[in-house]
Amino acid sequence: MPVLLPADRDRDAWQVAVWNAPDDELSRPQKLELMHMLEAAFNAFDPFRVVADLLAHRGLWDGVVMCNGFPFEGSDPVLPGWHLYGDLIHLRDIGTHRNVDTVYILHAADETDALKRLATGWHADEIHVYAGDAAEALLGDSGTDAAVLRVWWD
Repeated sequence: MPVLLPADRDRDAWQVAVWNAPDDELSRPQKLELMHMLEAAFNAFDPFRVVADLLAHRGLWDGVVMCNGFPFEGSDPVLPGWHLYGDLIHLRDIGTHRNVDTVYILHAADETDALKRLATGWHADEIHVYAGDAAEALLGDSGTDAAVLRVWWD
């Protein structure tokens, strides 16, 4: 059952709609992540567009989070492979606003093209996919066929 979102761009009303979505459609942690996204409007990031698109295409993804951070492949012999590097800018600014810049979408690898097409309408500065060994390392799950779409706004 699709989540019915209000026609106007009222954060409070949208958050209530997301929170009241059926639990079999969205887990409570996922609802909270989408509600946090609604608090993160800045530059070209339009949380209403992104949340509406994600909910309208719920079958394409397994999980969505928004945070600061970017994956990198480390060369440190103690910590080789892919890792997520981030910061705590959102903690610094939590008293005034939600300061995050990257959406990560967990999805089945065969949904990558459809998700990339969807994300191109979000006016992001960068869209990148992590699959195979990179996705396995970032997710801490060897043998997964999942991929991670990274959508970043400057």
